[in-house]
Amino acid sequence: MSDESGTRQLYVSPFPGGGGKWQVTTGLIGGGGFMRGGKEIIFGNATAIYAAQVSAGPSSVQVGHPTLLFKPPLITAIAFSADGQRFLMSPLAVSGQDRPFALVLDWPALMPRN
Repeated sequence: MSDESGTRQLYVSPFPGGGGKWQVTTGLIGGGGFMRGGKEIIFGNATAIYAAQVSAGPSSVQVGHPTLLFKPPLITAIAFSADGQRFLMSPLAVSGQDRPFALVLDWPALMPRN
């Protein structure tokens, strides 16, 4: 992520060592990253989440046409699992008041056992 263009954009570059950088997005982005395997990238903003195929050569990166995955309620941040099946989003507070947020880890341990 960088805002060097004036708005937050997503870029890719070789790792390790750099050697170039390619802009992936063209609109204001709130987050994004590669899915496991490095062949697809997920990115989004407050109103839409997209996925695009990515192929990289020794000196170039091609990003396919973005496909709309879904339109969430207004959000301020997004994270996703490596397989792209689960998303964690922070909702935008529209009333001006903070809303409580709870993240439950190891929730299966809280389930009753038969």
